[in-house]
Formats: sequence, structure tokens, C-alpha cells
Amino acid sequence: MPLSGNLELHKPYVDEVKLRCSCGGVMERTPEIIDVWFDSGSMPFAQYHYPFGDKQQFEDQFPADMISEGIDQTRGWFFSLLTVSTLFTGKSPYKAVISTGHELDENGQKMSKSKGNVIDPWEIIDEYGADAFRWALLSDSAPWNSKRFSKQIVAEAKFKVIDTIHNVHAFYSLYATMDHYVPDAAPKHSAVNQLDCHFQRSDPFVPRGMDR
Repeated sequence: MPLSGNLELHKPYVDEVKLRCSCGGVMERTPEIIDVWFDSGSMPFAQYHYPFGDKQQFEDQFPADMISEGIDQTRGWFFSLLTVSTLFTGKSPYKAVISTGHELDENGQKMSKSKGNVIDPWEIIDEYGADAFRWALLSDSAPWNSKRFSKQIVAEAKFKVIDTIHNVHAFYSLYATMDHYVPDAAPKHSAVNQLDCHFQRSDPFVPRGMDR
């Protein structure tokens, strides 16, 4: 069939698509269907065309130090990787796994386009900035926990953290500029107050002078 703007790549219509091969033959989709997650499980090998490609390049990155995905991808991603790699090499394709929780709306419901409760991240970034957005996501809870998310959380992160850092820098910059302060030209002073001294390394959790 000739290609057009109405090309439909789902079955059974995709079976009508024929492509010309440089060898002079005709390419068409094979009728057999396998779980699409098999493709994902083949990623560590397929991305380097192993075992036909650069063997050393593959071995330099296998197994992965860590992989991360959402909790809903446990079966489709983590298990498919493990299954394909075990069958192919007898080894796990990763050393560690971190599974992230879901982003929930302010009512505790999982965000979903079908529910209409998804927040456009670009609107958040345009209004509050990327740094406030990042801080709100990182500081709310551990990444493997599902967390409620709303514009108000980002607004608080901007007000309490980002704006504070900005104001501290602005204060320093204002008076440093007025006084023509040059850090390298200023004399260095050693801390004399116990609270300003470094912690004693014999015990990383106990400040110097408090381990007696």
C-alpha cells in the first residue's frame, strides 16, 4: 500500500504495509507477536548489537550499576530485564534497583490523563522555576514512596528555600559590591568558636569537644 497521512500501524492494518529492501526484496511484518516488554528486556544487549557488535563496549557497561523506574514497571521492566539476561548470560543485568512511587494529586489519587488530574510540569516551571520544582519533588519524601503533589507544594518550596537562598545571595552581593569586596584579597581568619570548627574525624557523628 502507498504511504499516506492516514497510515495506521496497528493490527491488522500494518500487515498491509510493504517496504522495498535495498537487496531488491520486499520487507513485511512477521505475523508472530511477542510481548513488547521482551524488547525492553533486550535493551542492554540490543543497544550495542551484542554479541555481533563491539563486545568490549558491552562488557564495560554490563551489568548496570543501578536502574530506576516507577513501581508500576516492576513486572514489565525489572523482571523482563532479569529474565532475558538470565536466559542469555546467566547473570543479572543490574546491581541495584530503585523503584519510585507514583505522583498523586492533592486528594491522594494517582495522576492520570483519563481522570483529568494531571498537572502540566511546564506550567509549574514557568510559574515557579525549575529549581523550586526539583526541590519540591526531592524534599517531600523518599523517592520510593508515592507522594501527593500540587502547585501549593512547589509554591512553598520556592518561598521557603529558593527565595531564601536568592535573598541571602542578594544581600551579600549588594554589600560586597558597595564595599568593592575582593575575596582573595581579604585576610584569612581561623575559627575560634567551637561551633565553627570542623568535626573531629574519629567519630563523624560527634562534634569536636563533645566526644568526652
